[in-house]
Amino acid sequence: MSRHITTAALAAAALFCGCQPQQRLAQTDRAIIERQVEADFNANLAAAERLDLVALKACVDDRLKTGFIQAGVFYPTFDALADALLSALRLMANQEITVTEKRITVLADDVVLLTAHGRYVAITKLGPAIAGDFAWTFVYTHINGRWKVVHSHQSTPASR
Repeated sequence: MSRHITTAALAAAALFCGCQPQQRLAQTDRAIIERQVEADFNANLAAAERLDLVALKACVDDRLKTGFIQAGVFYPTFDALADALLSALRLMANQEITVTEKRITVLADDVVLLTAHGRYVAITKLGPAIAGDFAWTFVYTHINGRWKVVHSHQSTPASR
């Protein structure tokens, strides 16, 4: 009987260890990955402030076809999202984005989850600025030596 209990306990321990959300990466490896993704995120943020759609497309790898969500609307590809944003971008001069909080979670040596929230101010060509809050989730995958966004979810949080 104790042999069955021991076997069951070992099987449960193996199952638990195998289902951890993070691979067993050394802390130094995790820190390197976090810095790489943060640098890419900051470059993407600068491109968004410049309204540089070409640079934003360059940070995305859409081969997995995971889809993108913007303001509650599902877009099956990044190109579909970019097409939807194009008319709004034509009316804007630039935008300022302030990230107030950000979390980078290394899920594996090639998968990272980045969540952030903050505030944007869009400077329009036609009149007053438009401001609001945002909440973002990005899934990054390491592909061909670079970190690429394979999925994003962007929304406007409810007022607190």
